[in-house]
Amino acid sequence: MAAYRKKKLSQYKGRYHRMVGKVLDAKGQIKSRKFLLGTDERAAELAVRRLELLWSEIKADFKRRQGHAQITQHLDLVGSS
Repeated sequence: MAAYRKKKLSQYKGRYHRMVGKVLDAKGQIKSRKFLLGTDERAAELAVRRLELLWSEIKADFKRRQGHAQITQHLDLVGSS
């Protein structure tokens, strides 16, 4: 599990965190989103796994919605002709 920890979980001054996803800052620049996971290593490992599962579901839902929007747009174009 040490390899997993080194790759996915970061620590700074005894606090664990994980960078997941992207957000726009006040200047409109894209930045990684930092999730703070606490000071307990085991709890942080569990939290990062839940976070990554949630993020994968969010990405899948986003892709489904994009596909649905493209189909709806196509049907609107076909229906208007």
